[in-house]
Amino acid sequence: MKIENRVGFVPFQDNPADVYRALDIVVHASTKPEPFGRTIVEAMACGKPVIAAQTGGAAELFTHDHDAVGVPPGDPAALAALSGR
Repeated sequence: MKIENRVGFVPFQDNPADVYRALDIVVHASTKPEPFGRTIVEAMACGKPVIAAQTGGAAELFTHDHDAVGVPPGDPAALAALSGR
């Protein structure tokens, strides 16, 4: 199965709010800790559901299953398991 027909990868955007508002869901699947998850905050500010890797500063931005859904970083099986949720 090819992913291209199921997922859109979005490059850098000058006005990300327009992009977030057009999406159904935002997945922040970082495999390395980040000091601050700007993508997560921007998506949440636009009222979008977020799935995010629970690592680094990003893990402090939300409460799992309350503000967003958290997954272990670098665990594609955990991320895939959410598709049936």
